[in-house]
Amino acid sequence: MNKAFSNNSLFFEPLRDKIGQCMDLWKPGEPVFISEFIQKMTLDALGSSVLGRDFDSLHGNLEGPLHAYETITGNLPKPYMIMFPGLLNLPFFRNVRQSMKDFDSYCWKIINEAKENSLLGGNSIISLMLNSGLPDNVMRDNIGVFFLAGHETTASTINWEICMLATYPEVTKRLREELIQKTNNFTIELTYGIIKELTYLDWFIKETIRLYPAAPRMAGRIANKDMVIGDWFVPAKTKISIDYSTMMHDKSIWGNPLVFDPERWSPERLTKEQRKCYLPFSYGPRTCIGMNFSLLQQKVFLCSLLKKFSEVKFGPGGKCEKRGTAFINTPNPDTLCFQFMRE
Repeated sequence: MNKAFSNNSLFFEPLRDKIGQCMDLWKPGEPVFISEFIQKMTLDALGSSVLGRDFDSLHGNLEGPLHAYETITGNLPKPYMIMFPGLLNLPFFRNVRQSMKDFDSYCWKIINEAKENSLLGGNSIISLMLNSGLPDNVMRDNIGVFFLAGHETTASTINWEICMLATYPEVTKRLREELIQKTNNFTIELTYGIIKELTYLDWFIKETIRLYPAAPRMAGRIANKDMVIGDWFVPAKTKISIDYSTMMHDKSIWGNPLVFDPERWSPERLTKEQRKCYLPFSYGPRTCIGMNFSLLQQKVFLCSLLKKFSEVKFGPGGKCEKRGTAFINTPNPDTLCFQFMRE
């Protein structure tokens, strides 16, 4: 699955199309509460690029499955639910249980329709899973992971990136200047090749993710034997969880960790220790399955935004205000009001 998600050129066109549809709904200079737009845009991009279907949630479709997913992610990650999962059986959480059933049914619908429509020759990830002979239950579980890895966390990160554009207009200006230079003042159509050459854009994304990682901590792992990690003895069966945000905000590593500074990622300044402590997608064989897809989506979105609009401002009541859950670090959607300006 990781190999399939690394084929970025395959995803470029459907991503650009869905992102364009989203931005067509934003009128220059008018206040826009972006959270719902970004969530639906990332979901539609996931559908067309990965699952081989057009959700079209931007235009009001998919309300049922989307509502079910929101109910699940809005309740299950809460600390009391993690500590006492048996609470889910109480009558009070009947709607959560029903949403889990509804979402499960929709995942099975995706699989069954893919089989019926003979998507075996397509380029989507669902086609790859069908061709690989994966058991149906594994495909269903993977689809659930795709919704989280390719949709929820990406939407959160893009929201933070727009916050940074509004907060630091000088950064927005430099990002746009880089894009203008690479596209010859927007006379050259944006391509996957051009996106790979946008160095400052890459720094901007890394710095935003460092400050506001969408998934700030690793899900717990159980030690299968006694072990020593550094100076710490870890008995067998101990649950271990790593807080990535602590590593990426460590003053001894980053110097001024709470300062937004994209240029810290320049080769002249980036240290070996900082490279080791930047783990927003985890590392090694357990690297986030949606990493490459998410990064490409962010880059295509930001390039499209910087081409269409010259400036991003906070709208009435707009500000960066954190409102995370146990798993997802996201800004408060009620304060994500922006105005997108043209020259």
